[in-house]
Amino acid sequence: MLRPRLVQTAPATPPAMTAERQALADAIKAYRQRSAELAAVNEAIVKARDTVFERRQSLAAAEAAIETAKAATADHLVASALGSAGPAPPTIRQARAAHVDATDELTAAQTALAALESRKAEIEASAALATMRRDAAAVAVLRASPEAAHAVAEAERSISDLVRIGSAVLWLDGQKAVSPDAPATLNAVARIRSALPVLYPTISVGFGPDLRDDPDLAGDRTWQTALAALRDDPLAPLPAVA
Repeated sequence: MLRPRLVQTAPATPPAMTAERQALADAIKAYRQRSAELAAVNEAIVKARDTVFERRQSLAAAEAAIETAKAATADHLVASALGSAGPAPPTIRQARAAHVDATDELTAAQTALAALESRKAEIEASAALATMRRDAAAVAVLRASPEAAHAVAEAERSISDLVRIGSAVLWLDGQKAVSPDAPATLNAVARIRSALPVLYPTISVGFGPDLRDDPDLAGDRTWQTALAALRDDPLAPLPAVA
């Protein structure tokens, strides 16, 4: 077989917890902790912003209360002079004291919000580092795996076979020995003509179509799937060459 296939198989037993997989497990744990901390601080920031909004409303009300107290005090003084005064209204001093309290409460809420936002920036930096370490640990599992080494060895053998047989096919094509009435065969020749210079740069076969998006030559996606799985599960299985 010239091109080995990578298949995702379910092992009879879970993969062994190698040193690399243990390091990945630790990195995943740290990543999840940072993610949980980030979610918690984001929730706290939402609450803190709501508190700041409420404190601003309270301060605005306290400012209006001062003007109301001034007008009410003036009305009470007029009524007192006319002998028709009722109970005394809240004093301007009381309104100003409430305004001071509202100002202090707003300042405290804004300080708390600033502290939380600063904490978020710290956690985001820590979370980014944890993500990088998790991803690097996942790649380290692949790098140390016998599956990856086996895939490389099988690919090398396949490349040697393709270069040997493909060169023969191109020689046959050069001798006009390939039937022009077989589109599938001509398509295979075109693919070989494009693939060989990539696999074996010293071979010169002219220009062929761009096969970077060819599904048969782009490589299997199972390793990408395996890497994504490792980022969440340190015991995720790896592909096998079949």
